[in-house]
Amino acid sequence: MDNEGKRDQLQAVTGLDPETCTRLLEAHAFDLERTISNYYDQPVPQPSFIANAMQQQHVFGPAARQQDPTPASAATDTRMLQFSCSYGELTKEIILGDSSCIGDFKQIASLELSIPYERVRFINWPPMAGNKSDNTRLSTLSLPLINQIVVADSLLLPEDLTTTSASTPNPFAMSVDAEINDLSRSHPIEIRNMDDDSIYKLDCEGVKTFGELKEDIANLSTVPRLAQNWEGYIGTQDDNNTISSILGRQFGANQFSFRRDHSHPATLPGNSSAAAADASSTFMPPSFHQRPSFPISINFPTNGGSGRSSSASRRSSQVESRATSMSSPVENNGSSAASASSMVAAGSGAPDSDDELTFDSDDCSYFDSYMDNDFSFRTNSRMMPEDAEDEKTALEQFKAEFVKRYGNSGPNFRTVVLADTIQEAFGGGARSRKPLAIYLHNDKSISANVFCTQILCKEAVASYMNSNYIAWAWDMTSDANKHRFMESCKRHFGSAVADSVREIKVDNYPLIVLVQGKGRTCEVNGIMQGNVDLSEVMATLMRVHEQTEHEREQDIREERARQDRDQIIMEQEEAYKRSLDIDRQKRIDKEQDELRIENRNRQKRDAQQIKNEEIARLRSLVGPEPTAQPGVNLYVIRFRTPIGSNINRAFLASEPIQALVDFAGAQGYLSSQYQILKSFPKTNISALVMSQSLEGSVINKREAVTLEEIEGQNEEEEEYDDEE
Repeated sequence: MDNEGKRDQLQAVTGLDPETCTRLLEAHAFDLERTISNYYDQPVPQPSFIANAMQQQHVFGPAARQQDPTPASAATDTRMLQFSCSYGELTKEIILGDSSCIGDFKQIASLELSIPYERVRFINWPPMAGNKSDNTRLSTLSLPLINQIVVADSLLLPEDLTTTSASTPNPFAMSVDAEINDLSRSHPIEIRNMDDDSIYKLDCEGVKTFGELKEDIANLSTVPRLAQNWEGYIGTQDDNNTISSILGRQFGANQFSFRRDHSHPATLPGNSSAAAADASSTFMPPSFHQRPSFPISINFPTNGGSGRSSSASRRSSQVESRATSMSSPVENNGSSAASASSMVAAGSGAPDSDDELTFDSDDCSYFDSYMDNDFSFRTNSRMMPEDAEDEKTALEQFKAEFVKRYGNSGPNFRTVVLADTIQEAFGGGARSRKPLAIYLHNDKSISANVFCTQILCKEAVASYMNSNYIAWAWDMTSDANKHRFMESCKRHFGSAVADSVREIKVDNYPLIVLVQGKGRTCEVNGIMQGNVDLSEVMATLMRVHEQTEHEREQDIREERARQDRDQIIMEQEEAYKRSLDIDRQKRIDKEQDELRIENRNRQKRDAQQIKNEEIARLRSLVGPEPTAQPGVNLYVIRFRTPIGSNINRAFLASEPIQALVDFAGAQGYLSSQYQILKSFPKTNISALVMSQSLEGSVINKREAVTLEEIEGQNEEEEEYDDEE
């Protein structure tokens, strides 16, 4: 794969812009797997020149920082933060891992904005109150993914911001004032509910977060916060982003719209079941399905007057109510819940330290009740019926339940039977062929929810699978459904693969089985278990896809060559058929010509025979030529023939004109083909009355006549000769 293809692959996985992807690849010598691993802050050994390149490109994280290494456990939770730093009219984009510290950020800003390190000042940042040193990690500040920061030079800050005259306004001061005013002033916002077309007009403070706005809308409408599906650009915003930053990126647009996500299980805002669902998704981590053997500590950072105190206190009150509601179905645990509530209430009043909610292992006994009654801890509905009779209906229920639990950001699972899915993946030509990813779910596994939320539904994994794989899923929770899949697995992939899946323990679920093939043959390329991390999943998906792409490209070349050969053979066959048609047509034309000539010859022979018979008949009628005798009146006629010869003949004056015609016919010049013409006066003797005598006609006693062929007779003979 060339460098441009690696850049496109990295962009498809991470969603970054092409320029950032190119910088990341250059920093890792265009090693695609190393780049992706470092982007998700997985500990990867790197040469010193790559670490230096990363620092030059301002992409920092646990793998790139040498002076303050981050524990491996924290590396997996590192986020990449984007900072838009404005210094006067100059704006620079900086990407930084939240495991870095404020000092790293200041050093990068110093290099990018050409300000000495000791003079770099951030206006109204960090957002949390208190003195934060340069060693404070960004992860402790609860920052959103996208941040807008105004940077100032401390040498210019006191004089320019306080003493600049009104006649010469300072652009930098105006930018800082505008940023501060956006956070402090109220913004009029118009929000439309697309379900009932109702409109809510609010005045929101710039410091209010998007999550707090969602809660306000939930109180005004019948749509819970978790069931709100916001449209347009605002739907991509993090709940921690401020209204001021959102409106700034919207270029002053203050009109938004949302609709209810009917696939979400949340009910009305006042319903206790919605509160319980919200509590289970925010307060209780998905991995708490076993009794922990260590104290559980949940820290709530205080805000100390930064404008977010209401949000922090609300989260504390939510935890308090959730802890109380969770203890109600469990007997003899009221004291634990009460103690938890008292801890939250007591901790929320500490202004200079983080609020801490601590549970001992004995206090967590109420979690045990949620493990009973067939893992109803996670959900009250199953992913699939226990004994799925109709496979298509079961798959549709699985997809709907998956979306209900984990949202719409997961893979697009096919809802047709496995045989049809295999046919879709491998049955077409090489150009349309894709590998198959089979997701096997098991609600009894301790990793089911964690794997789905933290890996499978990640945008990088889901988008990569949807683009490059055909996804199909099955629930292995019940023995009947597991047996049904094992039979299908044995039938399509072989008994060895079925035995391998059968031997995998429940706690190692979920599984992702990667299959590649072509036509009616397919083979399993790998089985990923639920204990893998995000980088391993992406690396395996990319490895299998690249291997499949290599084989597919080879198959495409072979298929193209085969199509070219088939095209040549087809053209040769068509040319051969055309030549056969031409030869057959020539043969038919020749046979028709021969038949026509034969018919014409026969007609000619018949005509000649008739002519000869007529000549013989006329010769029998013509008597001997009379001689000159006294008292005998004779007419001497000279016949000029068409060939130029002359024939002289004497006739009695009493003989009719018919005698001249019969004589000419006896010489071969029949009246049907020739006519007798008198030159002066020009007369057609053949047209006279045949019974009239010579002496009574216009013919002189000594007359020269011409035998002339009737028009059309000669042309027919010439045409016939040409055809022969």
